[in-house]
Amino acid sequence: MNCEKIKKLRGRNAGVIKTESCRESSVCVPIIKDGEEIRLLFEVRSPKIKTQPGDICFPGGRLEEGEAPQETALRELCEELLINPQQVNVICPLDIFCDGCLMIHPYLAELDDYCGSFSGDEVSEVFTVPLTGFLEKQPQRHALELVHLKSESFPYHLINGGEEYHFRRRFDDELFYVCKDSEGRERVIWGITARIIKSLADLLTTGDE
Repeated sequence: MNCEKIKKLRGRNAGVIKTESCRESSVCVPIIKDGEEIRLLFEVRSPKIKTQPGDICFPGGRLEEGEAPQETALRELCEELLINPQQVNVICPLDIFCDGCLMIHPYLAELDDYCGSFSGDEVSEVFTVPLTGFLEKQPQRHALELVHLKSESFPYHLINGGEEYHFRRRFDDELFYVCKDSEGRERVIWGITARIIKSLADLLTTGDE
């Protein structure tokens, strides 16, 4: 190994080590201003789609070949809400979510002149929730154990203990926001969407106390 190659690494920015199966996606966290009130816009996924039908989420989808994460977020937002890019003001990237199998790049963006349109192929309805509710109330936390399932193709003979190897037990807290939308209907927002909301709320409230 040439020492000059090591020296060239000095000052580099850290990347992310991803598994081969890690799926990379982007979402847009849309805000709408109504006078002095700021609302977050959510989608309810269509019952016709295969993945998480009926779940509440932000507009988004998988990165396409050669596409930058912000391009994906903007493209998916416009496709799902039937709006054009001129109606979108991207404010900033938010913190990236990664759980080893999935990496999501969120972007905070303000919508202009949005009239409630959406594509029925992917979305069954949209609704808004005042942002202040997420800033003032902590989400519920419920522990979920993630278990290791044995695979016939895994080379257990190459690891110490073989099939009896004690894989580390992993517990994750799932976050739940039980809130009312802008029309007074109760909504339950959980999972990755709730984690993105919590991350945004933490950014906005840091230093307020």
